Amino acid sequence: MSAHSEHARQPRCFGLPPCTWSPQDLDHEPWTGDEPADEPMGTKEKEWVRDADAHPWLFKRARSPEGAVRGEDWAECLVHALAGLIGVPSACVCPARRGDARGILSRSFLTEGKQLEHGNELLAAEDPTYDKENARNPGYTVTAVHGVLSDVSPSIGTPSSMTGFEAWAGYLMLDAWVSGCDRHHENWAVIRTPSTSRLAPSFHHGNALGFQEPEHRLSTLVSPDSVGKWARRGVNRYFGGEPKSPVALAAEAFGLCNPRAKEYWLCRLRDASEDHVKEILQAPPDEILSEPRRSFIEELLRTNRRRILDAIGPCTGRTDPD
Repeated sequence: MSAHSEHARQPRCFGLPPCTWSPQDLDHEPWTGDEPADEPMGTKEKEWVRDADAHPWLFKRARSPEGAVRGEDWAECLVHALAGLIGVPSACVCPARRGDARGILSRSFLTEGKQLEHGNELLAAEDPTYDKENARNPGYTVTAVHGVLSDVSPSIGTPSSMTGFEAWAGYLMLDAWVSGCDRHHENWAVIRTPSTSRLAPSFHHGNALGFQEPEHRLSTLVSPDSVGKWARRGVNRYFGGEPKSPVALAAEAFGLCNPRAKEYWLCRLRDASEDHVKEILQAPPDEILSEPRRSFIEELLRTNRRRILDAIGPCTGRTDPD
């Protein structure tokens, strides 16, 4: 099986490529609300809406502390496009507006007869002592996830020879590439039917790419050394034990994978074109993503790719996991 014949092709939201910035206006047709009649539309941080085909989408507002919009909207959209570049299936997202509020739309990947079971529920079913309400759970480890995903089918768009865990290891590699530190036990899931269990696409990527850095600090994050130092400070505090960097978590997961699955993911990362990365970063307009921020993100992705390949091992050229 050719790796590129089955790699994750991100869905074209509204017929547009993932790197197109075309915000949807939720105050106009074809968008309709999907809330109880006694709940006012447009007042909540998250709300469900439906498109012209009645398919549900979740609208998530970008947070605006002290009046300044944080960048979760552009981060979510950029990571969606970057995920497609390295073969990681992710929920279809696009920018949107509700009045003056910026945010993103995330398309539901469930269809009739399918049910979503989040990671915390899977881990609690395996271990009766696991506290699924505690986001910072000492029992939340890469090894524990391996135990619940090894018999699950991989997400659609990843090679069928992989296990669900080996596909999930690719999600951790994506986190490491984009400096995402939010992979807690409810930020991944399995899609179940009466006869199948399959890893869901990756979702919830707003906490990535340094979205929280204020504009005035970007002038200090221009050199490879300064960006590298910034990247190495990032850790995931949700997994049990001492906080670990996303690179360390990906390395731990790959240590539990078939070597061919590991090789597949590392080669996908190595082969991601810098020209395509630049094209993706050019999609948001300057008022959304400034040129200094683009430069920072571009250097961050270059730095993290090098960190991952140095820590986990170079790709030797094989991209077929079978």
